[in-house]
Amino acid sequence: MSPPTLGQIAGEAALNTPQEYFDRVKEEYMQRRNVLIDGLNAIDGVTSPKPAGAFYAMAQLPVESGDDFCQWMLENSASKEKQ
Repeated sequence: MSPPTLGQIAGEAALNTPQEYFDRVKEEYMQRRNVLIDGLNAIDGVTSPKPAGAFYAMAQLPVESGDDFCQWMLENSASKEKQ
């Protein structure tokens, strides 16, 4: 068993990709992460630690259940629309 031809071609191209490309991509992802985490932490009652290398974020919300979450989202989005 071997990887598909396109996978082999892509792998070879990745080996020949300049380091500057990966540096730019990493910087862009870090900026996106910071915008997300800063935005989450700006919401009253929400805390989110800054991930060090994950492609996801975890947030602690000021709710106890799924019903509380729905109510919290409705109340907070409605108050933001009025502003």
